[in-house]
Amino acid sequence: MRESDALVHHIDNHGMPKIDRSITQLDALSRRLARKHPNLDAQEESQAQMFFATKGLDLSKHSRTLRNIDLSKTYESLEPLGELEVEKFLEHQHQMLINTAIEESSNVTASSFRKHYIRKMESDWEQAKQKLLETLGYSSALQNAFHDSVRPTSDAVDNGHNVSSSAAANASFNASVDASAAAGLTSTIADVRMARYAHTVKHLNDRRRQREPFRLATAFRDTAVDILRSHDDSERGSDVVDSWELLRCIVDERDVQHGDYDAAHGTEQQFRAQYVDPGRKLALVERLIRGARRYAESLYLSYISDVIEHHPTASGSKHHDGGTPSLQSRIRRFLSAKYNGRFPNYLRARFKHCPFWPQVFYCFRCGRLDAALKLAREGARNNLCSKIFVECLTQLQNAGADSTLPSKYWKEITHEYNDSVRNSPDPFQVAMYVLIARCDPNPRVATWKQEITPTSEDYLWVKLCLLWERREELPSFLNATPAIKDSSPTLVLAESCSLARLQSHLVGIGASHFNPDGTNPLLYFNVLMMSLQFEHAVAYLLNTDFFCEGVHFAIALDYYGLLHRAEVNQKALLSVAEDGRSLINFASIIQQYVEPFARVEAELAFHYLCTLRLRVLSEPTHASLPSTALPHLTDGPARLVGMNTPSRHSAGANNNSSSSSSQHHHALTSASAAATGAGRKSYAWEQADSEVQQLIEMQDELADDLFFASLVRLLLATKEFEVLAGSLRADDINPGCFFRYLSRSEAEAVIYKAAVVSSKRSNHEDAIILFALCRQLDKVAERLLDRLSRLVSAPLSNTDRARMVAMAQQFQQMRLDKLDRHKLMSLQMMLKLVQFFNLYRLGSAHYMAARETLDQLDLVPRQLDPVELERSANKFKSLHKSIQSTFVDVVAALMSLLLHQYEHVRDELNRSRAHSAGIVDRPRQGALLDIRQRARALLGFAGDIPVVIPTDVSAQLARMEARMRT
Repeated sequence: MRESDALVHHIDNHGMPKIDRSITQLDALSRRLARKHPNLDAQEESQAQMFFATKGLDLSKHSRTLRNIDLSKTYESLEPLGELEVEKFLEHQHQMLINTAIEESSNVTASSFRKHYIRKMESDWEQAKQKLLETLGYSSALQNAFHDSVRPTSDAVDNGHNVSSSAAANASFNASVDASAAAGLTSTIADVRMARYAHTVKHLNDRRRQREPFRLATAFRDTAVDILRSHDDSERGSDVVDSWELLRCIVDERDVQHGDYDAAHGTEQQFRAQYVDPGRKLALVERLIRGARRYAESLYLSYISDVIEHHPTASGSKHHDGGTPSLQSRIRRFLSAKYNGRFPNYLRARFKHCPFWPQVFYCFRCGRLDAALKLAREGARNNLCSKIFVECLTQLQNAGADSTLPSKYWKEITHEYNDSVRNSPDPFQVAMYVLIARCDPNPRVATWKQEITPTSEDYLWVKLCLLWERREELPSFLNATPAIKDSSPTLVLAESCSLARLQSHLVGIGASHFNPDGTNPLLYFNVLMMSLQFEHAVAYLLNTDFFCEGVHFAIALDYYGLLHRAEVNQKALLSVAEDGRSLINFASIIQQYVEPFARVEAELAFHYLCTLRLRVLSEPTHASLPSTALPHLTDGPARLVGMNTPSRHSAGANNNSSSSSSQHHHALTSASAAATGAGRKSYAWEQADSEVQQLIEMQDELADDLFFASLVRLLLATKEFEVLAGSLRADDINPGCFFRYLSRSEAEAVIYKAAVVSSKRSNHEDAIILFALCRQLDKVAERLLDRLSRLVSAPLSNTDRARMVAMAQQFQQMRLDKLDRHKLMSLQMMLKLVQFFNLYRLGSAHYMAARETLDQLDLVPRQLDPVELERSANKFKSLHKSIQSTFVDVVAALMSLLLHQYEHVRDELNRSRAHSAGIVDRPRQGALLDIRQRARALLGFAGDIPVVIPTDVSAQLARMEARMRT
């Protein structure tokens, strides 16, 4: 610092004092001074100038100097440059660029550091909040659980189709669930949506337990409506309701009234047999497509009503016949609102002051073929449409809108389209012929996209109407259509009528095309659902803000049998089987969902894990599809089948092990059914013994079973034994969830496996409780004896000893008529030894009671007699090993007790002799002799029994016995 000061000594200060502060400090001080005196009057200003003048400072001069400072020439050359001095100009420019770069980089670095610092603080705060919320059971962060899973790609092109967001209004569905029951179900799940959906899942399991059908899609729809009414955002909630309504239409529950979950529809796994069997899948696909079409048609009808309601001119239109407006009159009002009363020139045919073909098309678009036929007949009488068109609509009305035309009519309407309609400027006329005749996959009407497919729902509805998923091929006369006559029949089918082609196209364009700004992820989800890509739809929704809904859509689809489950060991969320089927990791979805709240809401976690189990189908299933039942308590032993998913038996898989396992389970089922008898409604303890033993022997198979292994993990992780497994009573078990929703044999087998795992982990208390709950009384007795043998001589303050003794006493009060008699007697003997050591630890005042307690057991000889020693040695050999292991502690405690009693009696005898000279105290002398004999017998007995006594203990015993000889 001193050397740096010397550098500026030669500078003339012009009489100015030296400034020791930095520019930043001066600026801060001046601003602080200015804040103290914001407004100076003339008098104060003059006083200030006089003050500075006395110090040799001219404020006016310095003010002029500051005003004359020009910073604009900072980066200009300090010396004039000639017009041709290129080198100096370049050198100056180079230096200026360097200075500018340094300043900008410094600013960028400071800004970047600040942003990084803020992000880090926010990230730390979010993590802290998340840990706190997870502690309370909140699980919204689960939506990121599958961050690395497979997502649809978006590298394909839309082929020019303009897919926009839906303009259709949201339909209103009036339904609700029991909000109070859902609110009372859980108090620790923070998310209201999760609590309401959990209530429905519990309701599902209650119905499964009773083997009753349950309309799960309708129940979840009602749950979403209830959430919308009471808690959720209107736009988000209504979109969720629409998605559930779509699933209801797909599984054909659209006519179900609110709260009616008991009808024949909604049978569990009702579609799985067809869904996994390629030979039977075509009929199912046709049915599901019909449901998706109905959803799109009902949604469009709601959209028409909404447009009419919000358009005053249309609402006041008189294009109806009085009374309640018919569909035709409503469509005319809709057209008037859509075109604002000014119809385009290409809509030439008019009927009742409105374009004719749009009226027919929108009737058909709303799923009202009867109304379209009525209009067509009136139009034919006015020469607005041909008779063959009316006849074709009549054929479809009689056979169903999804059916095919008879070959005669199909051929005639195709020829009519090619001859006179194909080049019509009216897009609605072209659309009706295309939809009825399936004769032109790509109409070339200029206004097609504008009028027919302006939204993604419209586009998808048209594609669904044109799909051909049948065993027979399309007729050959369709190839005569000029637009496709140069193509092969295979290409025509692939381009226009193949579901696989449509699915590939929709996945290819990806979610970013339908939802570019990410504000409406349910739109792409609905697109995937309508194209029957259920696995892709679930995987996509799980990676959005609708994770909770995605989990429950997966549960619902799997309930109906519309999901292909992945292998148990599959890690990816979405994968592809060897035969090309998409596979979803359903087990991982459920396990990830319940993990945050399982420890605080074990019962809810159990209900979700029950969805991993497939119910036995009522009809013969595909050979590669084993499934399981969800029996209830009064059903008795039930079939126990491994959770081998359909994907386990994909092409190329080895089915030998599965076949063997299936045969084993079938034999087990047959045996248990024969044991219980038909129609039995009660389940006694002894009835399940043989089957429980069989299940216990196959515990390794249980460990590999996904459903049962999940229950074992839940039981061990939560330790909620009373909630899940039950609690012990004197003559029975107060059943928990396992016994209420599984057969008794299955519940006991799961609990047994958990007990074995706890025992291997040295969680002895848990193992004992679990063995007792699964009625393995012998194993309970074994572990109690083992633990008590290690703790019997521990101090009374030992808490482990106290808990183990309490458990043994509680166990002794149970009904133990099935317990091995030898173990029962050993346990009773062990508790007597506990009592002996309790009295021994209490002190000398209780020594006599302790010795009497031990005498009741008759473990050690009382006198040094060969016959007595031999009898005691033979009895010792018959004792349980746990009783034998306590012998060293028992002998040491007894010898110490005898020595203390001997010394006490001897001292009393000596005092008695001192006070009564010449009088013999025979009772005390007899007591001393008895104690010496017992000590000698104990020492001799210790040498005869096959127990290794430590050397120091043996020496101590000998010393104590020798002290009793004096």
